[in-house]
Amino acid sequence: GGGFGQRARAGSIPNMAIPAKLSQKINRPVMMRATREEEFTFGGARMGFQGWIKVGFNADGTMSATDLYIVADAGGKGGGGDASSAGDLISMLYQPEAMRFRGTN
Repeated sequence: GGGFGQRARAGSIPNMAIPAKLSQKINRPVMMRATREEEFTFGGARMGFQGWIKVGFNADGTMSATDLYIVADAGGKGGGGDASSAGDLISMLYQPEAMRFRGTN
């Protein structure tokens, strides 16, 4: 799939254990299927966020500087590391010489 299902969040982890426990009890593989409605009920969706980025490049095309600002919609469940994860990924993938990250929920 496209990876649009739930993510491992604290509230959904007990539900992820159900097929594992059933499989252990009956000593056979078990599949758990959830409708879209069920998935959002026990898992929730990833929060939305908007970002602004300024990027500078060296003459050879490598990234030299990044200025990243992200506003995340934490919603009623609050928290989540999606905004900072975006900054982490840019840092790891492109390894700019200088980087500034600003984010808010």
